[in-house]
Amino acid sequence: MVVVLGPDVDLEITCCSAPMVVRSEATTDSAPDGSLGGGEPVLIGKRYSDQSTGLEVLCTKAGTGPLACEGRPLKVNAPKPLPSSD
Repeated sequence: MVVVLGPDVDLEITCCSAPMVVRSEATTDSAPDGSLGGGEPVLIGKRYSDQSTGLEVLCTKAGTGPLACEGRPLKVNAPKPLPSSD
């Protein structure tokens, strides 16, 4: 995940109910194995957001979900329509 927009406060972002950590703090045993998943899969290239905090993240690797922020599920952002090229 890449944080695109976010507030200036620390938030707990989870994937498969396991807290996500900064890559430099991650260890191989801290990665979720997907066994707690069961929700919607996380899709590469999609942006996910939380309206309450203004958080927006970009998925850089597909996998098992769901994604959540402070216990609230993140929603997939709808694509923005492009202007017509008439």
